[in-house]
Amino acid sequence: MSKLLGEKALPHTGMGVVKTWMAIDLNDFRKCSYPVPILNNTSIILSLSAVTGQLYAYAMKRHNPATAMYRTFFYATVGVFTGYYFTRAFNQYYFGKFKYCLDYATFRKNDFEGTLGKCFWRSWIPT
Repeated sequence: MSKLLGEKALPHTGMGVVKTWMAIDLNDFRKCSYPVPILNNTSIILSLSAVTGQLYAYAMKRHNPATAMYRTFFYATVGVFTGYYFTRAFNQYYFGKFKYCLDYATFRKNDFEGTLGKCFWRSWIPT
């Protein structure tokens, strides 16, 4: 693909042009960003909807309270688990797109010399 578009088509990411849909590795994401909280908005909404569904089944369908309690805890745990990993994947995907844009801009910074000032190209090192 780089032969078709020239040398400056894509920056070298170490993964080839398209290896996965995730543009950044999980270790790099964890180095460069804050940790994703376990109880975020998505996980709370998913767990509350699961708990509400189980309480509705308990109240309206007259299920056994002991089984309804265990199913409620199980579905709340599945909701928190799913919400955490969905949020982490969402943040990792968009952080990878941001990193790709920065790599592209720094790779082609000679083309932007006339449009941007020198203060834009300060070196940035993630902590």
